[in-house]
Amino acid sequence: MSAETVLSLKNVRKRYGAVTVTDDVSFTVDRGDRVALIGPNGAGKTTLFNLIAGRTPVSSGSIELNGRDITTSREEVRCRAGIGRTFQHSELFASLDATGNVLMALRRRHGISRSIIPSRKREARLTVEAHEFLDAVGLDPRGSSRVSDLSHGQRRQLEVAMALALEPDLLLFDEPTAGMSGAETRTFSELVSNLPRSLAMILIEHDLDVVFALADKVIVLAAGAVIAEGEPSTIRGSAEVQDAYLGTNLGEVFL
Repeated sequence: MSAETVLSLKNVRKRYGAVTVTDDVSFTVDRGDRVALIGPNGAGKTTLFNLIAGRTPVSSGSIELNGRDITTSREEVRCRAGIGRTFQHSELFASLDATGNVLMALRRRHGISRSIIPSRKREARLTVEAHEFLDAVGLDPRGSSRVSDLSHGQRRQLEVAMALALEPDLLLFDEPTAGMSGAETRTFSELVSNLPRSLAMILIEHDLDVVFALADKVIVLAAGAVIAEGEPSTIRGSAEVQDAYLGTNLGEVFL
């Protein structure tokens, strides 16, 4: 395994009774990779994210992060080890403003419990850092805005700021542009494309325009198994992938 490999899945399988949701999935993600995970509904994409993040235990196979076996590690351990994630449905602290949400992520990264009496000097330092992450996603002017006052797209931007505050090596995006307007999607796509190349990324996304604009590698799941993997141009022309998408001619749609 290359020293630059961030994530390695080997024969990962998830069963619920007699039902196999992910079937013998193997792939690697290197530092700086922009990987899109696509497939029809029910292909097992979100389940695979849950397996990588530790929210769901694997039935068999192994998962390594930066060369360390994390197959049985808890979700919080994987987070500290370098896995960040955004979700299909925003998981934000609705009672806090944008800065407060990023501060929660920073406190988690530094292992600061909410029960600890806050240090003014430390909180001031963390607040400066929080604004830096908000600025990185174009949201610093809304730092004092409550989550309820942010648009859907801005909430997604805030989720990215929180994920970046954890200083991950691998960032998982689960359908980040779902429900966004065209303008919000363009803003979010630009944000993702400008993330540092030291960060590896896996993106689940139904908007194939976004997929082919952002990804340098595409992995296709169908019925829980990897049926194709390669550069976007290769995936566009794959007959097997087109069949998986019910006959959609990806080559015509995205040329």
